[in-house]
Amino acid sequence: MMVDIRNMQAFALFLQKYDINFDLFSATKEMEKQICYEFDFVREARAMERIREFLRVSNKKPPVMVPRVIPGMISREVLVMEFIQGTPIMNLSNEMSKRGIDPAGKLAAMAKQKILTDLTLAYGQMILKDGFFHADPHPGNILICNNTEASDAYYQNVKIFPYGKGIFLDEYSFMATLY
Repeated sequence: MMVDIRNMQAFALFLQKYDINFDLFSATKEMEKQICYEFDFVREARAMERIREFLRVSNKKPPVMVPRVIPGMISREVLVMEFIQGTPIMNLSNEMSKRGIDPAGKLAAMAKQKILTDLTLAYGQMILKDGFFHADPHPGNILICNNTEASDAYYQNVKIFPYGKGIFLDEYSFMATLY
């Protein structure tokens, strides 16, 4: 990993000297500094728990779910969390089609709107209320859960995204039949 960072720094210096009149090297130095945090799973576990607890306390029903960290199963190199069954968001249209739902239809549009609303609410609360948020919200980190339960007990057993590793949405009673 550090060899890759060094190569990016060398390339950034080259570009700055010959092509781009912009300080790319500083950006690569910041990446170098942050990369050690990216692989500190004790730190990541604390962040997951902070986000999970904040969303639980801030909402009657959290808009997204953060998996619970398994105590005693965490080190700088290892993070064990609850398994959550679901569909990667990039596969949602295929799952809908498999279940006889038109991915371009009205029911699918309602489900997609609900997903967007829940993600927006969760991120709005994290950023604007707590000032601490999951900073890696790419599609590979979003899992749509197939669940029809609506109890608080369920939220104590299955959670929402690991900080930096995945976001899991839940509680779409109409989505349970969608995909």
